[in-house]
Amino acid sequence: MSAIGTSPTLGRPAPAGRLAAGLLTAGLLAAPAAGQQLHLGPVPPTPVVARPAGPACSGAGWLVHDDGTVENGVGWDPALVSDGIYVDRFNFGPPVSDEILGRACVRIGRTGGDSTIDFAVTFWTLDGPGGDPNRLLGSVPATATGVPVGLPGQFYEVDVSALGLRAEGVKGAGMRWSPQVDQGFFLMTDETITTAFTNPMGSGDGGATWDEVVNGAPSVRTTTVRVQEVPTIFADGFESGDTSSWSTTVP
Repeated sequence: MSAIGTSPTLGRPAPAGRLAAGLLTAGLLAAPAAGQQLHLGPVPPTPVVARPAGPACSGAGWLVHDDGTVENGVGWDPALVSDGIYVDRFNFGPPVSDEILGRACVRIGRTGGDSTIDFAVTFWTLDGPGGDPNRLLGSVPATATGVPVGLPGQFYEVDVSALGLRAEGVKGAGMRWSPQVDQGFFLMTDETITTAFTNPMGSGDGGATWDEVVNGAPSVRTTTVRVQEVPTIFADGFESGDTSSWSTTVP
């Protein structure tokens, strides 16, 4: 695990910690097994293209952990990791008969020269040891273009309604990508001390083992992953440019 520093273009080393599978090196999550391939779960025939968020990612139906500010970001060392995942915890509460997960937003920044990243929004059960992510519930591939350099990054929105995941209980939602293919990208994080701590998790081996993000980046309170609950009737064709009461301006 590596972190963007307070400078928009310069990195800072994260303190070392320990993974269940082995020692962290300079704050980087342990490498996957040799020859391990990248698996993004079920892939629809045409990948979803993520859109920079305009009047979206907040308002009615959105579960938002971050306070709208960005202090840092978490990424992966391509020399060690080929399949990196970050997952945050969302409590969708008791089941509502007609609500599913409709959209997700992730805020992405970069330090490298490439401004396009292929990634996936993934959803997990949180019933592993100690509440770790355990079973992959669904995955939606996406492509973010025009990713800006440094802080604060840019929100990208992905329609996940086709997964049909019920908006109920506690689920993990996050971002997965191959840092060996798309280098120098970061999922933005909130380090404001007053932000509620959500204990996000990271896996540097495609979900085989997990560790708390704070073991490598102790100042992180939460990620900038956001998820929206929508009534099923609004799921189809619900675009980021919508100006109804379901959308407001991003902080």
